[in-house]
Amino acid sequence: MFLIVMMVGVTALLVCRQKARKVVEERATVRMSVRRERPTSGVHLGVRGNRRISSPIKIQNFESHYSKLQADSNYLLSAEYEDLKDVGRNQPLDSALLPENRGKNRYNNILPYDSTRVKLSYVDDDPCSDYINASYIPGNNFRREYIATQGPLPGTKDDFWKMVWEQNVHNIVMVTQCVEKGRVSKLNTRCSRGEGC
Repeated sequence: MFLIVMMVGVTALLVCRQKARKVVEERATVRMSVRRERPTSGVHLGVRGNRRISSPIKIQNFESHYSKLQADSNYLLSAEYEDLKDVGRNQPLDSALLPENRGKNRYNNILPYDSTRVKLSYVDDDPCSDYINASYIPGNNFRREYIATQGPLPGTKDDFWKMVWEQNVHNIVMVTQCVEKGRVSKLNTRCSRGEGC
């Protein structure tokens, strides 16, 4: 009886390992869209709307595919990047478009989607006090591994630091210019003096 139980256990373990290996192999493919006049060997192109898209590219073929995109002064890479500008643009932005929240957006064309926005804790039962122009970004380990946000405005700097505190942020990386419209960024000035960073 013990031998039968051991054989069933070993068989189940081997089956689970095989399924896990297949999942890892499936995740190793990268979806890329390529705009080309005619398909090359090994890459099947389809058409979605008026955009040309390719089938997934296996990770082991990615380097050679990327080299092809860089040919002709990065023309194909630039074309592929242009195709990305409309991806996901049909998602709702209801919170960002509320009149009470419009003043909290540095730019009116860069808004967080409702499904990925960072929500602050409510203050005094104000339904709009949870809004900040910030979105979660998936990483290698978690769906909400990173946060992208705009540089805080004078009226949103407290919300920015509240978000840092509530989300337990350990690192802040500023990837914007230090000077915007001839003015030095407030966050950059504070950080360079060692205040609040």
